Amino acid sequence: MAWTKWISHSIALAWTGMVTFLLLRPSDSIASPRPFLTFQLTPNDLWEVPGHIIFFSVMTFLWQRAFAQHNSRRRALVIAASLAVLLSVATEAGQHLTRRGALLLDLVANFAGIGLVCLVYLVPAAATRWIFRIAALAWTGLAAAALLRPGDPLVPTHPSIAFELTRSALWDGVGIVTFLTVFTFLWQRVFAQHYGRQRALTMAASLGVLLAVATEILRFSTQRDVLLVDLLASFAGIGLLSFAYLVTAVFSGPNLDREEKNRRPNEG
Repeated sequence: MAWTKWISHSIALAWTGMVTFLLLRPSDSIASPRPFLTFQLTPNDLWEVPGHIIFFSVMTFLWQRAFAQHNSRRRALVIAASLAVLLSVATEAGQHLTRRGALLLDLVANFAGIGLVCLVYLVPAAATRWIFRIAALAWTGLAAAALLRPGDPLVPTHPSIAFELTRSALWDGVGIVTFLTVFTFLWQRVFAQHYGRQRALTMAASLGVLLAVATEILRFSTQRDVLLVDLLASFAGIGLLSFAYLVTAVFSGPNLDREEKNRRPNEG
């Protein structure tokens, strides 16, 4: 049990550090930062909204799981949400020191991610089942749209096996890992409503692999690069969540599946 505490805290700290770094890294743009309350949003600004929602929803979830080992479920949620809100405000304020610039839209997206996790934890169990189903379907559509959106026709594509990767390609890899990690998590929760924990994880991971392969094949019809590193990033995201579930199962003992089986009839 002590190992489980260290693992959950380490994952939460690692995710928080990655989010802080991504939000505070200097921008490559030579344009001056836009005002906080700007309404002239670019398509790139709109595509960053799901990223902010992911960052802070996952952060709130991870810290809630970490704090729940020492506090009640509701108190752990309050502490985790408060920490995420403070970090959200701090990173947006810190962006004034970089060339990224802070936007009200980003702050709203951060709060939306935090509120989404609070909603899942506070609503009744029966409603949670539908929330995860809707979220899984919506996330699948969002992931497919993000991976298949057309690229810049003026930028030449690269071969699938490219060793000279740009910084943009590497950051795309980080985004793909995040997309497939959340995708696998949501579908695992959906399948776990009807099957055991391990079987639900296998089904969700298989669905993630199919999505990753299908999107890479379909990208041949767009101007986006089809890179081996993107496919590896997809598998890394699926494997990351699978590894986290398996480690949790090992340290939680055989009672975990029994508890889920006892809880599912009550959720109906």
